Amino acid sequence: MPKVNVAEVNKQIEAKLKDLKRGRAKTERAQKIVSKVDARVDELRDELKEIRLELDQRRAAVKEVREDLHVAELEEEVERLRVAAGEAAEGADVEDGGDEEISRLGSTLDSLSGLVEEGLATRDRLLDRLDRLREREAKAETVLSEATSERDEDREALKRMRARRKKINDRQDRPSPHFAYAEFDCRNGQELPKGSEPAVKDWCERIGEPLRKKFGAVHINSGYRPVDYNASVGGEANSVHIYDYAGRNFAAVAVDITCETGSPEDWYAFTAGKADGRGIYATFHHADNRGRIGWSAATWSG
Repeated sequence: MPKVNVAEVNKQIEAKLKDLKRGRAKTERAQKIVSKVDARVDELRDELKEIRLELDQRRAAVKEVREDLHVAELEEEVERLRVAAGEAAEGADVEDGGDEEISRLGSTLDSLSGLVEEGLATRDRLLDRLDRLREREAKAETVLSEATSERDEDREALKRMRARRKKINDRQDRPSPHFAYAEFDCRNGQELPKGSEPAVKDWCERIGEPLRKKFGAVHINSGYRPVDYNASVGGEANSVHIYDYAGRNFAAVAVDITCETGSPEDWYAFTAGKADGRGIYATFHHADNRGRIGWSAATWSG
């Protein structure tokens, strides 16, 4: 029976516990984000409800003003008084008190004209207010829709993260001490092809484990990409991410990673001599073992 290296076993157990702790921390952060978005959605719904209530009140006020003013009737009354004033002026020479009647009719006419103008101005102000409230309502509905969509996206992301974490924990066979085959699955949920496992194991031993030892936990942003998925994310047509492309028979794999510490420049420099294909990007590092299919070493920036 081979001798068990207790120190190495303990080291692997501690590393596994650290990974599980990080996973729980990520899940808790995602849950907090979802809770905050939920609270913001509730606030927006309350605000939208208040805006709609105010709109209803303004509509009722406009209706009441229109009914109280009887604008059309007032305009008819003004016209009638104008006619009456004209008739009174014509008969002023033959009727006693004609000047007094004209003055009275003119005063009434002025009062009614002012009332009509004031009512119309009030109506216009209320209509302007209604227009502004409609604009606020439309904006509030847009913000609410965006917040709801963002919340749904966060929930879906949390669901995918939990499913991926479960898949990683459920698949016990591992290519190396600190990596699981499930971490290389496609982001659309399609599992890593069985035939690519030897190439994944080679990648972990040559590239992944040294990176982890130097920079801490390694997060795999993108591993396996079937042809259709690779095209949907704008990948190169012959990308090494398509593990089974053009007769490669899963012999080479590509992985986009970020590490717990360091920068893309640090990771890129470190994988020199370890990875065959190396790409440096603003937030991540691409490393592949294309030499397994006879391709020449390559470096690039994107």
